[in-house]
Amino acid sequence: MSSKSLIHVFLVTFPSQGLVNPLLRLGKHLAFKGLLVTLSAPQPQFISLNLCKANDISDQPTPVGDGMIRFAFFDDGWDVNDPKRFIDADLYVAQLELVGKHELPQKTCRGRC
Repeated sequence: MSSKSLIHVFLVTFPSQGLVNPLLRLGKHLAFKGLLVTLSAPQPQFISLNLCKANDISDQPTPVGDGMIRFAFFDDGWDVNDPKRFIDADLYVAQLELVGKHELPQKTCRGRC
């Protein structure tokens, strides 16, 4: 089945320990049931490349059961080494909200509009 004919579920996770894996498990469960799942997070350097490889997930739709899953990373607008993202969680969340309003709608439409 083509990814264009599947119902699309878009999941966004905060890049923090203990949050990515549960959402990935949920996404894989939904994909197994026949949905196209896009899991989005800021900056791929926050998501373990081993996690992506171990789960065979990339930016291309990967078959899982009757559906598909993929990653869609977005730029949080800050330099990778900017200490603000590690020191002030409230400031970082505000930055993600600001950037997300622009970046995430583009990710939901990618390959489907």
